Amino acid sequence: MAVHKARRRLALLLIAPLGAAVAATVVSCSSDGPSVAGPPAVAPQCPGSVETTTKRPAASRSGDLVPAGVVEALLCTYGPGDGGSLALTGTAAAADDPQAVARYLNGLPGGNDPLGSMCVAMGGTAEYRIVVGYPTEDPATVSVSTNCGTAAHNGVVRHLRNVPELLGHWTTRG
Repeated sequence: MAVHKARRRLALLLIAPLGAAVAATVVSCSSDGPSVAGPPAVAPQCPGSVETTTKRPAASRSGDLVPAGVVEALLCTYGPGDGGSLALTGTAAAADDPQAVARYLNGLPGGNDPLGSMCVAMGGTAEYRIVVGYPTEDPATVSVSTNCGTAAHNGVVRHLRNVPELLGHWTTRG
């Protein structure tokens, strides 16, 4: 009896670390393709301040605004600061479904705005950055300008349809 207990204990000691490693990495499939769930390789962080957007960004490429495989989406809120910069006024922890944030952003209409490049500079209007994290890549930062009505990253520009709908992906906002 004692030999069985000793063998069982030894087997558990050998198998338990393997089970924990398998449990720590969960692979799932979605319409975005396979993705690895887990913590981001580099934790997304909000920049301390950003420049005020006064001109609509021009689209230099088409495609997705953010790549698939997002495991974290941090919302950064900016308000009036010194000079032409906006200060970080709040952050919202990761969205409940970061891949839904990526799908929403990638589903926004794209291309250059037929209305021109100037933005409506409304004092007091917040600007946002969405910092998305990936399990094996550095975070990507999407610039969201409510003054310009755009979301932009790496040459891709999307036009906002409804800012409250976008912000609804985060249950609490700072």
